[in-house]
This record gives sequence, structure tokens and C-alpha cells, in this order.
Amino acid sequence: MKKSIKNLENPFIYGKVVTGKFFVNRERERSDLALEIEQHTNMILYSPRRFGKTSLVQQVFLDLKKKNKKFAGLYIDFYTIASREKFLKKLVEEYSKHSGFTLERLIRQLKKTLTGVVPVISLDALGQPRLEIQFTAAHTDLIFEQVVNLPQELARQGNLVAVFFDEFQEINLLNGSRFQKELRSVIQHHDKVSYIFSGSKHHLFETLFERPEEPLYRIGKRMDLQKIPEEQYLPFLAHHLKKVNSKFVIDHARRIYSIANGIPYYVQMLAHEVFNLSLLREDSDPDTLLAMATNRILENKQDEFAFVLEHLNRSERLVLDILVHNGGENLFKKEILTNYGLAPSTLRKALQTLQKKGILFREGKAYFFQDVFFERWLKRVL
Repeated sequence: MKKSIKNLENPFIYGKVVTGKFFVNRERERSDLALEIEQHTNMILYSPRRFGKTSLVQQVFLDLKKKNKKFAGLYIDFYTIASREKFLKKLVEEYSKHSGFTLERLIRQLKKTLTGVVPVISLDALGQPRLEIQFTAAHTDLIFEQVVNLPQELARQGNLVAVFFDEFQEINLLNGSRFQKELRSVIQHHDKVSYIFSGSKHHLFETLFERPEEPLYRIGKRMDLQKIPEEQYLPFLAHHLKKVNSKFVIDHARRIYSIANGIPYYVQMLAHEVFNLSLLREDSDPDTLLAMATNRILENKQDEFAFVLEHLNRSERLVLDILVHNGGENLFKKEILTNYGLAPSTLRKALQTLQKKGILFREGKAYFFQDVFFERWLKRVL
């Protein structure tokens, strides 16, 4: 095998945040989001899972940092937030990272700003000093507004500030609407900070921001993240695959995009496998490599898929059978309901449950599988 090929880095990254040289396109979204942040606009960023929301926002943060050295992008993943106390500690940690203060000055600043809080220096996993705060549960209400005001304080110091609340729908697990009311009561006065609320569970996200009775009703401008268009994705795929096998052409890239239904995570997953197999089987033709990569993914995930299927009830399994053999549109046609022995109410409930479980997502009136390889596996077993 040629040394130059063997040492190539796999550019198709999935399962983690992707920024920099291997971030794929989204030029319009990057420029639009950056402009809104510069104008201190709150944004509500929605897409189904695995469309690349987190990578997009983190890339925009990098873009803005290159443009403006005083840009501060704070990041809080609500999947990791189990309580209001944890939220406050994480927000202080993010503020500390971007304050520009020495540890000594930061400690003095926090003692001055926050009531009933003890700043403590600890070491992170890499042995680097990290500042944390300690406080009793009784002080949570007292310091809530003070901590949530920290991003505005950063902005008053001359920074361009954005706060990214990732998977924000998980806030529903934190003391109902009280937390939301408290949050809005403070951040609605932050005229120099852009808050980005991101989420992937459509039914929960719609509830948070689209119902007039909810505390966070239309708190920001909505931005729906779509799939990366095929014509924008194909050059990236073809360019990097051709590096490991000169036989790859644009049509092979188009097949990868099609098999993955254009969902970035699965496009990357499939292309990643094809790239690695190309390194191992330098003389194989692209069609063979693509078939092998698809089968390898299905084999690796079959236990996971079997577990999911086993834990669905009869109605939910029937709905998956309908989608696999009839597609995701016009599901309430009389002949479908009759053939599967389902009442409209049963079908509707099963569809809602499958969305809540993250197995399906809805676009308009059509339903799609979140995991395109789960759909492919189901076609083999149902």
C-alpha cells in the first residue's frame, strides 16, 4: 500500500462535534447565524437529531472568534444538567473560561458579584486548574439572578457574547415551568447577549416556544436546520474519497448521500466506513466497497436494532412495518388501516410514541426514520 494513502486521515467524522477543515459547507447558515449573534438576536435552532446543530454553532463560534478576539461563546449542554444548581455551576464555569481574568481576580469578582457563594479551585481531568462554586441549596434562589446575569456582565466588559443552550428541551425535566419563568425574567433584559436555544425533540421544542401560555413563547427568531443539499455535499465526498481510490466519481458520492437519506450523521458514518475499507482494499471497485461498508454498519448495529424492536408494543411494530413497506406518507388511508387492523387513534398514538422515543421524526405530513440504517435493517427482518 502506498505510504501517502496509508497515512491519510479519515475526513469523515461522526459521533462528535466537527469543526475546522472537515466541517462540511453550510456557508449560508454560518453567515446567517453569525450575523444574528453580532446583532444580539436570540435564536431558536431546531432540527431532527443528527443534522449537525452542535457542530454548526461551535463552528460559528470559531468563525466569530477569528473575526473578533473579544467574542465569548458560552456552551451548556442540557443533557448534562440534572438540577438548577448544576445549571448555575456550569454557567459560572463557562463565564470563568471567557472572563479574561486571572484566577485571583476572578475569585475576587465572583465573591463580589455572587451572594453566599464560595469559589473553589480544583483540577480538571488534565490536571489544569478550574474554578468552581459551592453554595447550599438554600442559596439557589438567592443567587439565580446574579449568576444568570453573568453573560450580560461579560458583554458590558466589551465582549461580543453568545450563550448556546444545547438540547434545551431537557429543561422540562427541571422543575416544570418555574425554571423557564425564572430564566426568561432575567435574560429578557440582556440586550447585548445572543441566546441560542437548540433542540431535536420536535414535540417538546414546539411546546416550549410555540404555545402562547409558555414562559419562553417566541423568545427568539426561529431557524430550522435542514439537510445539507446534495449538490453542496457531493464535492466534499468525492474529493476525499478520490484520494484513497481514484475510481471514485461523483455518482458514488451520490449513492452514499442517497443511502444515508442526506442526514449528515449517517452520510459521515457511511463515508467513514467506505474510506477505511478503501485503505484496506486499495484495488477494490467503489461499488464493492460501498456494499461492504453498508453491510458492516448493519452487522455492527444489529444487536442495538434488535433490542429497540423487542421493546416496542404490537401497534408500534405495525407502524414500523407500514413505513418500511408503504413509505411515510398517507398513513391514514383506509386500505392501510384495514390491512393492518389499526384504528386511526391507535395509529396516531403509536406515531406520537415513536417520535418521543426518537425512532421517527416528522417533516410536514410525512414520517421518516431517525436512523436510516435501522430502516434498512427492518427491511431485512420484517
